[in-house]
Amino acid sequence: MKRIAILMAALFMAMCGYAQNLPVGWEELTSPDFVKAVEKSEGVCLIPMGVLEKHGPHLPLGTDVYTAREISQRAAQKEYCIVYPYYFVGQIFEAKHQPGTVAYSTELIYKMLEEEIIPVYFAKNSKGYSPEWIQFIKNSLAKITPRFTMKRQLDDYISRFYSKLEESGAKMKADNFKAAKELAAWKDKVAAAWDSIEVVSLDISEAVLNHAQVGDYCDGAICLNTNLGIEDIGIEAVVTMLDKNNELEVFETEAFKPVKAEDSRLYFQLKNFRIERAGMFKLGIRMFPKNELLANRQSFNYVRWI
Repeated sequence: MKRIAILMAALFMAMCGYAQNLPVGWEELTSPDFVKAVEKSEGVCLIPMGVLEKHGPHLPLGTDVYTAREISQRAAQKEYCIVYPYYFVGQIFEAKHQPGTVAYSTELIYKMLEEEIIPVYFAKNSKGYSPEWIQFIKNSLAKITPRFTMKRQLDDYISRFYSKLEESGAKMKADNFKAAKELAAWKDKVAAAWDSIEVVSLDISEAVLNHAQVGDYCDGAICLNTNLGIEDIGIEAVVTMLDKNNELEVFETEAFKPVKAEDSRLYFQLKNFRIERAGMFKLGIRMFPKNELLANRQSFNYVRWI
C-alpha cells in the first residue's frame, strides 16, 4: 500500500507540473489542454512563416522556417501563447530555379491580397470605416504597444543596469568599504603591470585569423609573461564581420580558458570553438583585466589586442 501511495503521489505531482507547463506548440497539446492553452494565451497564436529556398551548399532548405519556429517558441516560453506548426510561404523568384525551392506564384499572392486582405480593409460601414479592420488594428495595438512604451524601456534600464549598479554599490560599502579598498588596490596593481605584459607565444592559424569561414575551428593557445595572476586576466576570441557601412562589427566572442600558471608564465587555451554562421569573418584576440568585483568591464576599461 505504501508503494502504491508513493506512485500515486508521484503521478499527481507530474500531472500538476504538466498542467502548469503547457506546451507552446499547437500540435503538442492534447484536446483538453488546448482549451486551457487558448485561455492562458488570451487567444494569441503565432504562425511561424518562411520560405523554402536554397541556403548555399551547406544549410537545409528550411533554414528560414526553422529560424522562425525557434524564435516563436522562445518568445512563447517567455510570454505564453500558442505556436502554430510552421508554414511554408513566400515568393522567391530569383531563386526558384534552384532545386528544392518553393515559390508561390504571382497569381496566388494577388489572390490572397484581393480575396483575404484588401476586402477586409475596404468593407466600410455607413461611418466610413471597416469594423473588422479596426478590430485587427486594436488587437495588434493591445498586444504590441506594451513592448514599445517608456515603461518597458525603464523596466529594461532598471533590470539590466540600475539594479546591478545598486547591488554593486551595496557590496562596495559593506564592512567599512572592504571590497572597494580591495578593488582599488587591485586596479593599481593591474595598471602598473599592464604595459609590461609580454606575449610569449600565440598558436593560432594565420588563415583563420584573417579569413575565418563557416565551419572553421578557431582553436588556439596563448602564453603570457607577467607578474599578474592568471585570475587577473581574461582573454577572448572576437569574431567580426563587415556591416552595411563596410565597418567591422563584433559578431561573436568566445573566452580562452586559463590552463595553468608556472612562475611568471600564464597559459590559456581556446578549444572546439567553431563558426556556425555563413559569411566571411575576421578573428581577433583581445586581453582585458578580470575581477568579479567589477560591475562591468567598462568600469576599468583597459584592453589590449594581441
